[in-house]
Amino acid sequence: MDLEELTLDTLKSFDRLAPFGMDHKKPVFYIRDFQVESSRTMGAGNSHLKLKIQKGDARFDVVAFGQGHLELEYSQAKKTWSWWYPCPSISGMDRPPCN
Repeated sequence: MDLEELTLDTLKSFDRLAPFGMDHKKPVFYIRDFQVESSRTMGAGNSHLKLKIQKGDARFDVVAFGQGHLELEYSQAKKTWSWWYPCPSISGMDRPPCN
């Protein structure tokens, strides 16, 4: 999925597919070719990662739960990233970031 096509309404529309469980997994998307504008840790023990990402005119704040240990990599690397969604997500992330 292209970040410029992603909207909060699109994400919320997947709630209509609920309930999710073992036999009915949450939808997974690959978000490609975005830039990280800033990164920081948050939460108890800095265990979560908060990013500001952008591509073109699209800009989002995302949280990767349990991925705070990756903050240094994101803050130092000047490159284009790709991620599986849900990972950094508004809700319910369960896959690690990948490039």
